Amino acid sequence: MGFIALSGGDDDTGDETAATDTTSSADTTTDSGDPTVGAPIDLKTFDTTLTATVTDYRVVTGGQYDKVPAGGQLVGVELSLENTGGSTFSDSPGNGAALTLNDGTPVKPTFPTGGDCPSLDFSTSVDIPAGATRSGCIAFKLRAGQEAADFRYTPDSGFADDTGTWVLPPLG
Repeated sequence: MGFIALSGGDDDTGDETAATDTTSSADTTTDSGDPTVGAPIDLKTFDTTLTATVTDYRVVTGGQYDKVPAGGQLVGVELSLENTGGSTFSDSPGNGAALTLNDGTPVKPTFPTGGDCPSLDFSTSVDIPAGATRSGCIAFKLRAGQEAADFRYTPDSGFADDTGTWVLPPLG
């Protein structure tokens, strides 16, 4: 719940008290403050800086040749990367991405040949000029009963020092 600080009276001292919104991050963090879908995370790469945001996490479809284990599902993480630094960022974001299951097991991306999370989005090289933003989908195969706990992205194909971690909601 937010609050607003008010100052009253006819006394104009030039000192204005601004409204304070304490709920702005409530929709993008867990109760313990961990980032979730919609939370921007600043990351340092070898050559520049990024603001990375997971904008969606959902069940996706693959192409005609993409097989999912019986009872399993293909899920996609929509990732937005804004280059906030001064030089072009070149990467294959899928190389630095992983899901972590509720039991702690990491899952590497899969690269569908079609569907609504095609591998061309972020599995191949992407160049993001300074000040620009690029978004793409990264797909993962989950077996029956598996549930993702979080998504992790490390720039520079997984070799940068910074890693963004977003807690993922259960899939409905």
